[in-house]
Amino acid sequence: MPLLAIASGKGGVGKTTCAVNLCAAFRELGHDPVLLDADSGGDATWLLGFRSADTALDALRGRKDLTAAVSSTTEGIRLLASSPRLIELETADVNVLAERLRRLSDRDLIVADLPPGFSPAVTRAAILAATTIVVPIIPEPLAERHARHVLDAAEALGSTATILALAVMVDKRRVLTGAVLATAQEGGLDLVGAIPRSVAVPESGNEGVSVLRYAPASAAAAAYRDVAPRILQTLTALVR
Repeated sequence: MPLLAIASGKGGVGKTTCAVNLCAAFRELGHDPVLLDADSGGDATWLLGFRSADTALDALRGRKDLTAAVSSTTEGIRLLASSPRLIELETADVNVLAERLRRLSDRDLIVADLPPGFSPAVTRAAILAATTIVVPIIPEPLAERHARHVLDAAEALGSTATILALAVMVDKRRVLTGAVLATAQEGGLDLVGAIPRSVAVPESGNEGVSVLRYAPASAAAAAYRDVAPRILQTLTALVR
């Protein structure tokens, strides 16, 4: 099975929100993904209503197999939870971590929510091991610049992953939105879809569920449902 990494050179661009809601959309399509919270900040763990735990660390250290490590959320998303102790992986060999990630995704679709930037060892390992990398991009110049850095990082690491950009917090009324997204595509990012700005998204996080569960008829939920099959098509095509 494939490994989908959610990555960006910048924090605060919606990586965790994308990871949670893509997992929910994949489940609606009949898949059973595992959300790997690979950020020591544990935002995905918190967003899904869990306390910090070391299950992600245990799996990446090889101390537990996937079945023993995962927890199920209220809407059925399987989670490998994070804690601040995940920083222990900073001393790990990147190639060893990449191999462990590949083994975790042998039988299961793994969606890895990565910390921002490219210094963390787990981020570099996931970029190496990933089948596909989704890069959330807010339609603002600085965010677009950092999104393109993923292309550079993947090339530097020798990654063969397909890299897709997903526009988030999109307000089509802003003139800047179209200009920034056009620049991103001209810079080599393949835009797979757009998620509109919606108050339902942060509200869903406050309730510990995806926006698909919290506001199933919202424009944001519809957009995640629209983009999920395109991402899955890329993932499955690459592992055939």
